[in-house]
Amino acid sequence: MIYDELEHAHLYEGVDPALGAALRFLQQCDLKALQEGRAELPQSGGFYSVSSYETKEREDARFETHERYIDIQLLIEGEEIISCAPRDSVQLITPYDLEGDITFYAGSGCDISLKAGQFIIIYPHEAHQPCVAAGRRSPVRKIVCKIPVMQEGK
Repeated sequence: MIYDELEHAHLYEGVDPALGAALRFLQQCDLKALQEGRAELPQSGGFYSVSSYETKEREDARFETHERYIDIQLLIEGEEIISCAPRDSVQLITPYDLEGDITFYAGSGCDISLKAGQFIIIYPHEAHQPCVAAGRRSPVRKIVCKIPVMQEGK
């Protein structure tokens, strides 16, 4: 997991070429002008989704993991809590869904307060519980970039 401000994103561009391309995209685009929905993420082989929603009470949010993608979650507006935990420390509640690339869990983790202009990079072995209200429920706008996991030997 990596947690930082968008202005420091350039520090992580060398971790992976596709991740670097996604971070450059986030730094160079007008985030507030992006349309809601899903679009191709230039030069990364991945995609992004922009959505607006109201944060949830903790008991209404679940931990999740992904197998095929690394997440970059960046808050455009608002504030939310994302709780993170090692996948092995949470309890399976819904088995892996190949089509949705998602597994759901119950458990607890370390809370991270994500505010506008901050991002978190979450790897497949890391469970995360996004969309949790920071205090009381409130509207947020977020972009989630999905970066394909590098395959060994490629």
